[in-house]
Amino acid sequence: MNLDDLIYENSWLQKPILVTGQMRSGTTLLRQLLDGLPQSYIYPTDPLFRVLFKRNYESSQHIAVDWLWNSKNHLSQPPKKYLSLKTNSESKSISVAETRRDLLTLELNGQLVEAKDNPDCFNVDMYNETLKLLLTSSDELDPQKVIWASVLAAQKAQGLSSDGIKQWLYKQPSTTKFSTSRFEDPNEIEDFLNSFPEGKVVYIVRDPRAIYRSREQHFLNRNRKKQTFKICVNDMLTVSASIQKPSELIAKYGENKILVVRYEDVVDSTAESMRLIAEFLEVPWIEQLTEPTLFGRSTSVNAASKGFDSSKVEKKRTDLWKKSLPLWKIAYLESILLRGQEFYPKTWGYINHLPMFTIKAYKKLIVDRYLKERFVALAMKKDKEPKKELCYQRLGQLIGKANTTSS
Repeated sequence: MNLDDLIYENSWLQKPILVTGQMRSGTTLLRQLLDGLPQSYIYPTDPLFRVLFKRNYESSQHIAVDWLWNSKNHLSQPPKKYLSLKTNSESKSISVAETRRDLLTLELNGQLVEAKDNPDCFNVDMYNETLKLLLTSSDELDPQKVIWASVLAAQKAQGLSSDGIKQWLYKQPSTTKFSTSRFEDPNEIEDFLNSFPEGKVVYIVRDPRAIYRSREQHFLNRNRKKQTFKICVNDMLTVSASIQKPSELIAKYGENKILVVRYEDVVDSTAESMRLIAEFLEVPWIEQLTEPTLFGRSTSVNAASKGFDSSKVEKKRTDLWKKSLPLWKIAYLESILLRGQEFYPKTWGYINHLPMFTIKAYKKLIVDRYLKERFVALAMKKDKEPKKELCYQRLGQLIGKANTTSS
């Protein structure tokens, strides 16, 4: 089993499809809809291939051990006594001094969360053993070869053949984020397109107010109430600062390389949206593309309900933010998105009006609501009610970040 020979024999490995977008924008739903894509192999989980392009490697053995032991890939987990080798950083690899050849022979643990309801669909042990054999069969490894080895190992773990396959697909949400000091916009999509000249990107966008609502619910469900407001506001700053990203990528690489779809269109007009994607990917349209599946079986995702024989996308979910977000939050989110962002309403058509209130009016509205609902107290991690002056100060800091980012 030689990796270089398998890469040569499977030309479809040269044609990957990346499904991406902001977190909570619908990448999981889109990946489940594309699970039935004809003539395509669908990678079963989020593989975090991006770390391979961020790290520096000194040898084939270095990159092989690092990918198996330090990739944050839950399919490959080292025994507990070796966990000290992990760096907990996407940009930092295991040190060369700790890269021993015998690490490639040790048994790995792992699990595929997506297969918990269908354990017969994916053999994790076979995946790890196959991956180790492939990585050690090549004299010269690079990020592309490691990715191809992972795809071939996953395909074997599912018991699938390469007959008729013309391309493969995986999902990887964007890691773009807004920190307290800077806006971080990694070049993961550029890395993908530069590394795979025949690759394509399907980029999904979503109403930022819906992203906020989804993100807020995500943290509330995990009992992280004290972090919710601060993290979700940073999400809005991220969306505000990165909203031009898909347009910039299209201008650089062309419409034949990148397709942008709206989450709302995928949910409300599923068949039309999936026809458009099938045409972009140059594969036949089939009715199965309107039903979310995993391993070819009916599944449930946030925007789909599971039936006895199939799943269907719930169209009512696109308006949930309108029903659950109070007026003051909507006003605040729009103030972040629209101040200094004249291009925003022209880009994706989500916000086609001016801010709901003047600066002075929405400041008073938001601060009054802050005082009542203690959101500023939570955001500032204080146990007592803050003074109104502190509320204005905190609000001004957040608005200042948005303005600085948009300029």
